[in-house]
Amino acid sequence: MTENRIVDLQSGEFDERFLYAPLWQKKAVVEARQVTEPEFLDTVLANGFLETSREVPLGHWIITNPGGEEYAVPDEKFRSRYEDIGGGKFKAKGLIRAYSNPTGEKVEITAPWGEKQYGDTRCLFATTIGENFEPTEDRYIIGYDEFEETYEWAHAFNILVQIKTLVEQAERAEQEDKQ
Repeated sequence: MTENRIVDLQSGEFDERFLYAPLWQKKAVVEARQVTEPEFLDTVLANGFLETSREVPLGHWIITNPGGEEYAVPDEKFRSRYEDIGGGKFKAKGLIRAYSNPTGEKVEITAPWGEKQYGDTRCLFATTIGENFEPTEDRYIIGYDEFEETYEWAHAFNILVQIKTLVEQAERAEQEDKQ
């Protein structure tokens, strides 16, 4: 059995990669249900790869992507990230930054919820974004097929970020010229 490469997505090595990673928005409508009794959940990707196993506490939400992948999110996070469109269906509200696994190896991380999460060589590293489109500490793995099925490039937002970066660079250059 091949060992997974342990990756710390919170390390400085990944801060800059996330800062300059493209912005993506979830295009898929998902189904979700709130957990009424604690239950155990295996997140298995479309290719059969076990991404994570965990106990899901009371009050969390289990989200099912169109391809069948299930994962859990705390209530507060769920309500801030998804809009109820009726019939147990939800549309994502926010953006993420994501890029391909650069290691060329199967990887293991400690996910934001404290459990191990596994990715194959094609997985993506992802983070939610905060103010000014900056990456947050909420960093995780998304399977390649699941990403392709549920996300799209956030064209307008990527252009805004490029403009913001150019303006900041021009302001820095102006400040340096004044010194």
